[in-house]
Amino acid sequence: MRRRGKEKPEPNRQLERKFEGWAQRQAKGMEQGPEEMLQQAQDVLDWAIRKHGPAATITIKAMNEVASQRSRLGQVTEEVSLREKIVAGLRTSVGAGDASTLQAEWNLATCLMQLERFEDAAPLFAHVVHGRALALGSEDPQTLLAMAWSASAEKQLGRLDEARLLQEQVLAGYDRREEGESDQAQLAALNLASTLSELYELPEAARLVRHVVDVRSRTLGPDDPKTMNARQLLDSVERADGRLGLEGDDERRPDRPPR
Repeated sequence: MRRRGKEKPEPNRQLERKFEGWAQRQAKGMEQGPEEMLQQAQDVLDWAIRKHGPAATITIKAMNEVASQRSRLGQVTEEVSLREKIVAGLRTSVGAGDASTLQAEWNLATCLMQLERFEDAAPLFAHVVHGRALALGSEDPQTLLAMAWSASAEKQLGRLDEARLLQEQVLAGYDRREEGESDQAQLAALNLASTLSELYELPEAARLVRHVVDVRSRTLGPDDPKTMNARQLLDSVERADGRLGLEGDDERRPDRPPR
């Protein structure tokens, strides 16, 4: 005899089958249109929210997939809204210092940079740098990458000295890792040189770019496009340095930023 009592609601088999089918197609790599993939991801998210709630792990994963699909479609504003919810959910469920939370903050901050919301992105990057440095070390590639993006946000906000400090740390980190001639290190050198140029420290900027030219000439060849681009940049920096040298001291530089 069946017991009387409160019966559990029947699960939505249709949505469960859709979720399973979507996962199988993802695993098999079957091609689908971007709009169809977005709709399927949204269906899974709606199902996960109803079945498990907005803070559940499966819901956050589904939300992340929808955000990724919106990114592929260039829907950055909608993506940011989702990534803000992901960050809030992870901070509550696993904590602000968890690696998954830091990755979610990183994803959100890079989206905010696309929308030129630099004030909102900067503290997120700073927190990611701090969290990754504690967990992985200050010279870990993920920490150095976060530091480089943090410097970019600071530079966009006009905080050139803060950006310079971070960029110097990034470049020193690659040197300590004995990766001073890697592509990442060369990009870090160029980023620092750009900031130094804006700070009117052109001789040091030229030294960094000259180093990039030397490395690329040896590793890529003198006629490689990357080498030629770096050489053109070096010419520009050296010409600017020469012009300022003729003009005299700092008082004659009308646009020099405050230090």
